Amino acid sequence: MATLPMRTDCRLAGSALAPWTEGRWIGEAPSAILGVCLDSRAVAPGDLFVALSGATSDGHLFIRDAAARGAAAALVSSSGEASALPCLRVADTLVALHAIASHCRARYDGLMAALTGSVGKTTVKDMTAAILSVLGPTLATEGNFNNATGVPLTLLALASHHQFAVVEIGMSLPGEISSLVPLVRPDIAAVINVKPVHLQNFTSLADIAAAKAEILTGIRPGGIAVLNADDSLVRAMRVPDAVRAVWFGRDSTSDLCLTSFGCVDVDRQHFTLRWRDREIEVTLGVPGDHNRFNAAAAAAIALAAGAGPDDVAAGLSQFTPSPMRSRLVHLTDGSILLEDCYNASPDAFAAALHTIVHLPVEGRRVVVMGDMRELGDAAEVFHREVGARAAVAGIAELLAYGPLAEAAVREFQRASPGGTGYYCTTSEELVQHLLASHRPGDIILIKGSRAMALERVSAALLAQFPPRAQPGPSASPNPSS
Repeated sequence: MATLPMRTDCRLAGSALAPWTEGRWIGEAPSAILGVCLDSRAVAPGDLFVALSGATSDGHLFIRDAAARGAAAALVSSSGEASALPCLRVADTLVALHAIASHCRARYDGLMAALTGSVGKTTVKDMTAAILSVLGPTLATEGNFNNATGVPLTLLALASHHQFAVVEIGMSLPGEISSLVPLVRPDIAAVINVKPVHLQNFTSLADIAAAKAEILTGIRPGGIAVLNADDSLVRAMRVPDAVRAVWFGRDSTSDLCLTSFGCVDVDRQHFTLRWRDREIEVTLGVPGDHNRFNAAAAAAIALAAGAGPDDVAAGLSQFTPSPMRSRLVHLTDGSILLEDCYNASPDAFAAALHTIVHLPVEGRRVVVMGDMRELGDAAEVFHREVGARAAVAGIAELLAYGPLAEAAVREFQRASPGGTGYYCTTSEELVQHLLASHRPGDIILIKGSRAMALERVSAALLAQFPPRAQPGPSASPNPSS
């Protein structure tokens, strides 16, 4: 899958940018900026190209490339190739990008919701946007543009017709969220969960919780904090004064409670949410207990934003997952692909294993695993635990790629005498083994961290066994408690 281009459409007056950024134009300021782009290869005519400097690249080297693609101007922190096109010179281009985004946020008078969490936040963001879109035009973070460059790009895309905005905020280091939440200034902020991720930068789950809680400090007075009642670390977070808390979860005392559920078929699940005294019947087109919980989180955010119970049911029924996130595809030979390889963590892997084991299919359960990254010194232990979970769950075959995933295969082979574990040194070997061992009727989970690029495995499987038409929705779901 191609990476999303780091650009956004917007409309800015060139003359406004110098005072906003405390910068100085070299050359004549363009009358209008039609977009902001961080990658010279994605520049569109009329864009402001932002020359960011990082550990491995320097955007100033690509100003001429941006000019050739029609950029109207460049945002620079050194003279660079200033003659290529008009340049707004500032002390720091990232700080200036944030300043421009902050002014765009200040002009927006719709409702702003922000969310963070260790796992599931992109899905919750997309589900929340699906619900709010029932009410009116809604802007949401594209993909997972949730970091120091992605968040300002989202804010730059705010337009007067947007009634709602849903912004995802991620972090891999302490202080990252606190540096971004003043730009977003949310009316509603949600913490979905706290799980063991980015452990190479944190010493404990408590430290991760403290970093996630930074989002609550930026809620505007009179705003709402939406919090996971089932997560003890979230429960312990301090809600600021003048902010109201809305709790969601399976806890019966929650404002939004996930109650009964029943699987309709492989493609849909049905469950009930209780919002205070009102029950909401939901049909969701993605599998898994974890996605029911994600839907509950999204419903709580949307209800806090003014949606009604019927809006929640309608929005969630229309939800479709982003690429590589719980995407279930029926293949022509009767097998099923569950592509969930955008990212991976121990808790997310456990949820995905639970999902394929409990889907009502008759074939073998096969898992294609890539490394789970950023787990620090505990990485091997976490990978062994996945192998053990797969064995206990009755997975028929575990195919793994990546130096860390080898530990999962070893543990699976030890704990599952009836299962087949196979470690591959390359993704090409992984594809060959998967296709050679494939059987009609299998359900294949593909999951690993983004760096493993396991979508290449999905693509090979889909090329060999193309998708067939998805079945239509059931006429009358039959929920069970």
